Amino acid sequence: MTSLFTGWPKGRIASIYWDQFKVEKGVCEKYYMLTEQEMGWRFPLRGIFSLKDRQEKKQLLLNGENKNDPNHLRPTLKAMVRKIGKYLIRRIGGLGFMVKVDISNDLADWIYAFKPDVIYGTPTSLASISLIEKVANLSSASIIIHVYDDWPSIVEDGGILQEFYGKKTTQAFVHLLKRSVYRFAICEEMAAEFEQRYSMEFLSFHNCPDALVWFKKSRTAFKIDSKFVFRFIGEIYSGGNTSVLQELSLAIACLQRIGIDASLEIFSNVVTVNKFRNEFNIKNIVSINKVPDDSQEVASLYASADGLIMAYNFDEYSASRFRFSMPTKFPTYLLSGTPVVLYAPENLAITQRAISQGIAYVIHQHMSVEQLSNRLAAFIGDRQLRINMASKGQQYALDHLIAGVMRPRFHKVLRNVLDVNPRLL
Repeated sequence: MTSLFTGWPKGRIASIYWDQFKVEKGVCEKYYMLTEQEMGWRFPLRGIFSLKDRQEKKQLLLNGENKNDPNHLRPTLKAMVRKIGKYLIRRIGGLGFMVKVDISNDLADWIYAFKPDVIYGTPTSLASISLIEKVANLSSASIIIHVYDDWPSIVEDGGILQEFYGKKTTQAFVHLLKRSVYRFAICEEMAAEFEQRYSMEFLSFHNCPDALVWFKKSRTAFKIDSKFVFRFIGEIYSGGNTSVLQELSLAIACLQRIGIDASLEIFSNVVTVNKFRNEFNIKNIVSINKVPDDSQEVASLYASADGLIMAYNFDEYSASRFRFSMPTKFPTYLLSGTPVVLYAPENLAITQRAISQGIAYVIHQHMSVEQLSNRLAAFIGDRQLRINMASKGQQYALDHLIAGVMRPRFHKVLRNVLDVNPRLL
């Protein structure tokens, strides 16, 4: 959510993070990376899994090495124990109980030195809820929470102990909600649902792009060259969009059979690219590449495509967890002036919004590869439809989704908190 904080004094923002590969260092000057002293596995899982192991695996992927590749599989005793452990955990559930959260002396000293008045937290589990509360207790700071997706609705799903863990997590989450001075949802639809579910007020904020960066590179012509180029730019994750992206890859490949030359170019971070390189590789049709670091280059990728892809899996888990998600790329896709294809369940808020506003070509039923290919062929063949949707989408983003609309409201809320804690003003 860095774009929401842009413009706030950098020296008055500090960030606690745990994933060294996802931290964004554009809006603040002070950082603390969590170690296993603060968040790690309890015994006996401490000896099987570790934060260090996870980071080492990501580093291998960052270096272009895939641990799933046969060349990197080492049948060690620890690897065998880890595999058995993962199976048992999936069957039993309640994994969250095995995560310990402590405030180490190093973290305490870091918090005392910064003296926060507001803790902005994004809870996703019992452990993250505990961390937010412990940091707030140590600093006597006010709490603002921001929920990115509807993880509370699926937290009780899973193995034998998962229901018990889910109830404990829900209780902790409700306690955190009551303690927070403001509660943010990722979209209006989530805010409305959560207000009814928890009988508390929620405001809606999501990551918002600076219009100038994306709009000035936007598409101005709809002439198709010899090949129709679809692009997907963003993260690929197994529990969210992997299977539908594979289906779209095959459907686009099938277009060749009816005389339509089309391709799918996927752009993601280097870890994802190295992890999924073999899954998304159909010669001359589907490729996966590292996304550029420069936002201007990314904007050019958007604008020079003939169609931009968004997709979510149709399984029950994805349809529940991502029901209210508002991905960062959605407003930037719309600003690009390139028409958007959304392949996702009908119950998602983003699907409903795209249908009601006419801002994307929506395929909301799960279908065979052949049927999906036919729908994509219809999209390619209707030039006027693509022009109209792209125009509506761009205007909708300018009116509702950009930083110029969202960020002033967000900063106003922060200042409302600081009226009570004026030291940061």
